Amino acid sequence: MHPKRLLKRYLLFILFLADKFLNLFRKKEEPARLLTDANKILVINFCRIGDIITLTPFLRELKGIFKNAKITIVLLNKTSDILKHNPYVNEIIPVKNTKDIYEWINLFFKLRKKSYDLVFNPVWMLKSSFLAVLLFPRFMAGYINDLSFTAKNFNLHKIEYRGLKIKGNIFFAHKDNIIDRGLKTLSLWKTHSFSRRPELFLEEDKIEGYLYLVSEKKGPAVAIHAGSASKFKQWPAENYKTLVTKLLDNSPNIQIALVGGRTELFFLKKVKNIINNSARVTNYINKLTLRKTAFVLSQCNLLIASDSGIMHLASAVGLRTIALFGPTSPERAGPFGSDNIIITHRVPCSPCEQIKCRGTPNCMELITVDEVFSSIIKIIG
Repeated sequence: MHPKRLLKRYLLFILFLADKFLNLFRKKEEPARLLTDANKILVINFCRIGDIITLTPFLRELKGIFKNAKITIVLLNKTSDILKHNPYVNEIIPVKNTKDIYEWINLFFKLRKKSYDLVFNPVWMLKSSFLAVLLFPRFMAGYINDLSFTAKNFNLHKIEYRGLKIKGNIFFAHKDNIIDRGLKTLSLWKTHSFSRRPELFLEEDKIEGYLYLVSEKKGPAVAIHAGSASKFKQWPAENYKTLVTKLLDNSPNIQIALVGGRTELFFLKKVKNIINNSARVTNYINKLTLRKTAFVLSQCNLLIASDSGIMHLASAVGLRTIALFGPTSPERAGPFGSDNIIITHRVPCSPCEQIKCRGTPNCMELITVDEVFSSIIKIIG
């Protein structure tokens, strides 16, 4: 582990111990009391696109439990659009740069001034844990003591509660689906089965004249997203190129939409000639906002993608997905829904959850163009 990150973990550990000690002197309340007393609730999440999308079931259930509370969420500026028009969130506080100490100080005093009754930290992340503990709220729920210095301690994440009476400990298993990560923090108030369906609200994000793909499509539309947050989760770009060519050659009515942002520009170099020579391929890469990309996905019949935020975006708009998995676990991070297809090849080291591949052969390279093509044909005919 990098020395700076290790130092941050130890600092959090010290802060956690101080908070734990002070919690001994807090007056503990029954969780049910907060149903009426918690008027202002803060949620902290500095994670990426997919993590915010998979947080939406938590936000929906949170609002259902605390019906009269004003719910505020603080998150990264680049993910804030995901929650635009979300009826379960009353206020969004975007943060441009979590590495800017001055922005952190301003954020801290802004949040302290608001005096939230209850703070949720529904993800295990150092920055959100620091902020949650430093605010020293009267009541708090979430993942605070995520110290996980060794692999054997990484399997269970304890949910910490402050100022609340609890019976026994509540844990989230690392192997479980990330949708349940946030929902698990609501266990003290659970009176029914939670809905796990992610959702997005796109009322004002339709695209005027959104090109040939949707406005004049004569056959099934397949979206392709070639990127991912880690290059080791990506299927080789050359394979995507071969797949696009094979779809065009074997399916005369198929329409293909290429989606993504700046990180997917590498793929354009591979398929530039195909785009220029086929009216059935529409390029949206680095051309649309996240919400407009979601709208394009909502008009398609299928998405091909690896483990990525766009894969979860498709789930939120109800688009069926063929998801390609390797170093991450499809059980933990796979798309929501029973009609999706997961293609993965297990090797001894997968899922490794690592950012660097040390395995031979590479698990993503074992996925063949033919098996992806066959899965597409099974769905669209």
